[in-house]
Amino acid sequence: MSWKRYGLDKYIMKLASKKSLDDMDNHRAMGEEKLRKRLEYTRSHPDFSQKNLGTPEGPTWPELVSLVGAFIPAGSETTATLLAGALYFLSTNPSTASKLVAEIRTVFKDESEINLINVSAKLPYMQAVINETLRIYPPAAGSLGRITPPEGCMIVGEFVPGNVSVAVNQWSANHSERNFRRPYEFLPGRWLGEKEFEGDRRKAFQPFSVGPRNCVGRALAFAESRLILARLIWNFDFELAEDARGWADKQPVYVVFHKPTLMAKLTPVIR
Repeated sequence: MSWKRYGLDKYIMKLASKKSLDDMDNHRAMGEEKLRKRLEYTRSHPDFSQKNLGTPEGPTWPELVSLVGAFIPAGSETTATLLAGALYFLSTNPSTASKLVAEIRTVFKDESEINLINVSAKLPYMQAVINETLRIYPPAAGSLGRITPPEGCMIVGEFVPGNVSVAVNQWSANHSERNFRRPYEFLPGRWLGEKEFEGDRRKAFQPFSVGPRNCVGRALAFAESRLILARLIWNFDFELAEDARGWADKQPVYVVFHKPTLMAKLTPVIR
């Protein structure tokens, strides 16, 4: 929902604390600085920052700064949330963690083999763990809104009038027994063809949204998550600190989860 669309932006800003406003200014300045550095690159590396810039049909400078301001948390906070969630649920499900540890430390003989290509092609159980983390603890856990066209449209067999905000709440869809068997349990096997879960409605699982407005960083997020998690498990044994018990319970959501610090003990693997 857009605050400006409903004329609420000026009232929302008046309610914001000085710290919040300062944080917004700092974030905008950081985005502008990163955009300027990107445009100063001399190597050929075309991307959105150079698309028709300075032409009538191209984006304006404030529009590019706004995009960068959205890309920074979208490309960092969500991946951090996924990895923190994966470590938490692995730590609270020892048998699952053991399977993943065995896969990573068996497939690879040396850390130099752990690269973007190999973690994508050779670790099916890791992908199942990541999918299950995205299901039970989706980084963008709320509702990703769209607006119906002016003439209205049909949604799931029902006519919805035009200019109406609609959305599917990810957390609710992922925890509905209509979509997933044993939805509150962390069970990566559901993504590996286990018979018990053959009735799961996997099309309901859309952590990156769908359609022309889905996440442009989907492939990057998977690649980063696989690589970081594989290297972490290759190098360390891990267990939760005692005060991290129940870490994932009752976290508020402000687009992404508002996470307390996840305390864990990492012990270097001796080979």
